[in-house]
Amino acid sequence: AVLMSVLTLVSTTTVISASIAPATPSISEIYAIPGGAKLKWKKVKGATGYQIKYSKNSDFSHYIIKNTNGVTVSKSITSLTKGKRYYFRIRAYKTVKSKNYYSKWSKYRSVVTLNSIRTTSLISLNSNSPGTITAKWNKVSGSYISGYQLVYSTGSSFRNSKSLYVGSAYSSRVIRDLTEGKKYYVKIRCYKTIDGKKYYGSYSKYKY
Repeated sequence: AVLMSVLTLVSTTTVISASIAPATPSISEIYAIPGGAKLKWKKVKGATGYQIKYSKNSDFSHYIIKNTNGVTVSKSITSLTKGKRYYFRIRAYKTVKSKNYYSKWSKYRSVVTLNSIRTTSLISLNSNSPGTITAKWNKVSGSYISGYQLVYSTGSSFRNSKSLYVGSAYSSRVIRDLTEGKKYYVKIRCYKTIDGKKYYGSYSKYKY
């Protein structure tokens, strides 16, 4: 009778825990970013938060876990080795009376983190008409970048600078509405847009 009671208690506890635990989420999207990855998932009803487990191994023999709150449905994991494949999975949890009840881990998804964004350099600056400068640079393949950011200023420290963005298909741009007779300093860097966010390479040396 005692054994039967213990078994019944264990069974009941297991059922209660299973009913409290939230549903298992799944990773809906994953993006590689320089030295990291960004994950997205669908919100799980009743979840207090989520745990993201990631590893360099698909068996997760060595791993790190990051926590997020229940409102969040995306997370950027940074400070990873660039150009390395990482594996990710996620689970939801619900906190009841200071105790966490966990869902099962999702199926993993993997991604190779990006290396640093490519760089370019200025070839020349020419003023063909008053108040303008034509900047030319070394073109980088559009498969690696989304475009370029040109930054210009009247000082080499680039305080109070202005900038303009140019698509990856171009290798020159006319900078307009400049003050005649002023010396201008110009530098350039590449960027890549991932999930609506721009990631930048290093600036080139400036020209004037």
